[in-house]
Amino acid sequence: MTLEGTYSLWRQDDNGVIALVARYPDRHSADRARLEYDATGHKQLYWVTADDETEDRPADR
Repeated sequence: MTLEGTYSLWRQDDNGVIALVARYPDRHSADRARLEYDATGHKQLYWVTADDETEDRPADR
């Protein structure tokens, strides 16, 4: 199932566990949330994917 026009915020923790954090209606909102999470200083990696971009799924990373 694709969610065209939506964006997902993903997290990978320091143990390598990947999890969906949230979905957003636009790229700007998703990027803003990513920056807020990055600013917390935790050892986690955050990234945003477009939900209609199957080639950029976290499982493919």
